[in-house]
Amino acid sequence: MSGRTAGLAEGWLGSGNVTAWATVLLAIGALAALILNARTLRAAFAGVQESQRARIDARAPRVVIVEAPEPTWPAARRQSHVTGSRWALSSADTFDLPGAANKQLFLTAYVLLHNEGASSAFVHLPVGGIPVWDKQVRPDDAGIETFDWSGQVRLSCRIGPGESQWVLIENGHTVQRWAELWRMFNGAIVGVEPAPGSAAAVPGVRFVFEVTDQFTDSFHDELTVDVLGLPITPIEGSTDRWQARTFVNGPLASTTATRIIGLRRTYGH
Repeated sequence: MSGRTAGLAEGWLGSGNVTAWATVLLAIGALAALILNARTLRAAFAGVQESQRARIDARAPRVVIVEAPEPTWPAARRQSHVTGSRWALSSADTFDLPGAANKQLFLTAYVLLHNEGASSAFVHLPVGGIPVWDKQVRPDDAGIETFDWSGQVRLSCRIGPGESQWVLIENGHTVQRWAELWRMFNGAIVGVEPAPGSAAAVPGVRFVFEVTDQFTDSFHDELTVDVLGLPITPIEGSTDRWQARTFVNGPLASTTATRIIGLRRTYGH
């Protein structure tokens, strides 16, 4: 090495540059340690979360639908006063738009809820849901629950561990909305894939049951059921006249069905 080269190397490796490089290396080491610590903390936090969720699941209720008969058909008009009765449509019922746009038509079905879990479930029923003692049973006209149910108030019920509860679900849309759904789904319910979310458009009515327990910082379940059916059909040759759909050629399942979407659990309610 020439004297000039040696001098340059000695100058570059002087105390100032060595100190700077040492500082850089220390910073890199500190950053690597921080990244490692962050990963360790995330892994530890994930482990704690998993442990908490396992503890919640072990003590929690688990509400499932064990029976869902085909919906009651044909659809019905919404009751004009508080009653447990059902006013079924007939083949003679017609609806002219826009005059009948705000008339409401309801679909009716029954589901049997069962609590497979280890503790009591508190079920917040969807609008149109009311507890009944068996399928095909209507609520008592004189009951306070019937008054709230008829007024579209959400009701609740408690299901103990190992217990079951029948629930009547009955709700619908205006004639205007039913006409829109007919066009959206081309009059069909078969082959329509379910979309997530309580506000998803379906060729029928979506019902979402919410389930919790008595503990704070626990869980929140959503159990979703679609009652499928399009209660009106356009009258041939007209764009604004519709008639009640009371029967079709072919199996009833092509006209109406109960579809269980399933259970979604979140933690920390």
